[in-house]
Amino acid sequence: MTIYAPPPAPPPPKKRKFGCCGCGCLILGLLLFLFVGLVAGLGYLGYTNMLAFTSTSPAAIPFFDGSDDLYNTANTKLTAFNHDVLNHQAATIHLSGDEINTLIARDADLRKKNIHLFVTFSDTQARLQSSIPTEALTENLVKKRYLNADISFGVDFDSATKALLLELLAAQIGQTDLPKDNLPMVQTEINPALNAVLRNDPTMKLLLDQAKSIEIKDNELVIVTE
Repeated sequence: MTIYAPPPAPPPPKKRKFGCCGCGCLILGLLLFLFVGLVAGLGYLGYTNMLAFTSTSPAAIPFFDGSDDLYNTANTKLTAFNHDVLNHQAATIHLSGDEINTLIARDADLRKKNIHLFVTFSDTQARLQSSIPTEALTENLVKKRYLNADISFGVDFDSATKALLLELLAAQIGQTDLPKDNLPMVQTEINPALNAVLRNDPTMKLLLDQAKSIEIKDNELVIVTE
């Protein structure tokens, strides 16, 4: 099936204050940037096609919750990085897939919303497996269904325009594989929508404005600010 309709303008996210706990405001939004991209990508499905691309049950998503030591190590990294960004100091953070999945597993807000995410890194690429209740994506317009997705992608950052850029490598939504020939067109629509959503959030805007590079390198998410 060929899907061409451009995504609708995504709803503005709720404003958050600095000093969040859990994954940390600055990082959590970035760790879930693909989730935001999925929201934008729903425009390709269109509301009338929502039922065709969603399921009545969630997909079986891998789950990893590491040790307390791993969680505390990741949180220590986040606390130091958040402090430096909030104080406009140069900073670098490296997060492995195990650290990110442990942070996701212990995030109370994701558990409350029944959002399941699992990240895998392979050299310079990432794979995100997700199962998201449609209530979380449509503000309760569509209920009791799930958007199940499996997306592989690369990450780049344009330091001149301060924009986060996704390179879609493969995408399966529900039981439908998006044609690879369509992926470049899809990402040209998703990337502006994604950055608009991120910049509407004060904490994300702060991070993007200070970022020097955001990339997946050596099986880690690496963020450098200036």
